[in-house]
Amino acid sequence: FFQAEDGIRDHCVTGVQTCALPILNGANGNQSYASLMPAGENLFYGVAYRGGPYDMGGVFEFNGSSGSLLLKGVFNGSNGSYSQSDLVAVGGGFYYGTTGGGSADCSSNVHDQGNVYKFDSSTGIISNMAFFECTNGSKAWSGLTPAGKDQFLGTTPAGGSNRMGAIYSFTSEASVPTPLPILGIAAAFVHSRQLRRRL
Repeated sequence: FFQAEDGIRDHCVTGVQTCALPILNGANGNQSYASLMPAGENLFYGVAYRGGPYDMGGVFEFNGSSGSLLLKGVFNGSNGSYSQSDLVAVGGGFYYGTTGGGSADCSSNVHDQGNVYKFDSSTGIISNMAFFECTNGSKAWSGLTPAGKDQFLGTTPAGGSNRMGAIYSFTSEASVPTPLPILGIAAAFVHSRQLRRRL
């Protein structure tokens, strides 16, 4: 299976033709840019950029056996909104992800810069873990990369000391992601891409 913007597709005829499986219809999500995350027993989780009851997106569950696709978790602004990033499995049925908008305080433009969230696949609850506040990054479109025990790295295309992006560090104990200096200056990027660990 692979992810398309309007639904999930399968390689049907020797990998040449693709056939549409379940379609995102707004109620179960709209516009998905993230890859599917295998969750075992032919279940997959994906992230919708829009759709759902608040049109802020959410996390959906796709059953590869039955073909069902349902919205499992909902973004409502206070727990994040408009996510394009892949999920990262952290064990126990929990997943981390990032968003480009929303936070615990959506009434403030300073705090409406995106966040790191936790998704509980058993309950469907999406919880705000840490929010961006411009100086440490903004609009985290790319996902998290594991970087050691309970530590993750990520990038943003905006925010930081130069307002051109940042590399940040996140742990589950933090309420705010920590910006990291690169060669003595803040990292800056015009376009953010997920960090890849190189050995």
